[in-house]
Amino acid sequence: MTGRKLKILACAAASLMPAPALALAPALVATNLAGVLAYAPPPAGFDAFSATDDALAAYGYPPRPARVRSRDYDMWARAVRAERRRIVPILRQTDMAAGAVLQARPGLRGGSATSKNWSAAVLANTASHYGTGSFHSAAAWFNIPAANQAAGVCYGWDHLYTWVGLDGWTNNDVFQAGTSSSAYCAEGTTLQSYTAWYEWYPSTSVQITNLPVNPGDAMVVWMIANGATTGTAWVINETSGTSVDINFSAPAGTALAGSSAEWVQERPTDNGVLATLTNYGAAWMSTAGATLLGSNTLYTMGSPGNATPVLVTMLDNNGGAISFPTELGGNALAFEVEGSAK
Repeated sequence: MTGRKLKILACAAASLMPAPALALAPALVATNLAGVLAYAPPPAGFDAFSATDDALAAYGYPPRPARVRSRDYDMWARAVRAERRRIVPILRQTDMAAGAVLQARPGLRGGSATSKNWSAAVLANTASHYGTGSFHSAAAWFNIPAANQAAGVCYGWDHLYTWVGLDGWTNNDVFQAGTSSSAYCAEGTTLQSYTAWYEWYPSTSVQITNLPVNPGDAMVVWMIANGATTGTAWVINETSGTSVDINFSAPAGTALAGSSAEWVQERPTDNGVLATLTNYGAAWMSTAGATLLGSNTLYTMGSPGNATPVLVTMLDNNGGAISFPTELGGNALAFEVEGSAK
């Protein structure tokens, strides 16, 4: 057979072969806040359970776990089912900040600590920069705590931030999202305010103004690092089915190390001043799990791998214990508050 005939046959065979699959471009849209993008709502009929990995990534979903009968798959499936209507967020920068842990001190028992601003469960490792072995994602389920002023006291705003995130235990950045529960009292007037927000500290928090939340609503929050300086906050109000999926960047000069994952009740700062803690009574949070870059293994307080698990009790301004975490079976936390942190 001549070389010309071989070439013709080869071209014909090549034309019958399927073209290599091309990775889908991220379905990102602009928000009203400069530099912040959001993943667009998936098209009608989109099925995350059967979609390709590329399609999931294009619409901002976490990777689908390979093992169907596993806790990590159940966690992923619950989040997917919770999202019934994705919206493009309308955002507002605030003066509030959920910061890195303040004045953390070892507790009286191993695996415990105290802090001026966190009441929390923490998984800590030794990562110094983002890479294999760094925490890559963290997720939580919780019901939004009710906001009340301390009994018999009426003096202005109290604040509680409930969140899940990465970093902030041994360094000064925090990649995080959650909800706020705030109570106001002055001259006989009382108000409550509840918002959803995200943040990359040391920047301040950003309210998601068109994602309504109310006390008792069931929330799903999933943080995914896309690299050392970009990440995704998937915030779902499971009660209403409404969600946002936000792609945002670290503040200038800030980079994720992935040295901790945490589930936190915090009294934030307001214009740089540590706020008075909302009297939230009692709260519950699932430490749904955290993953490391390059691994599909799900780590929790009850199954920490090589990380160090720490329970953190919040102290008031006089050094007294004010907000207490209690581990429930290794995968959930109960919190209790006493007083107002004054």
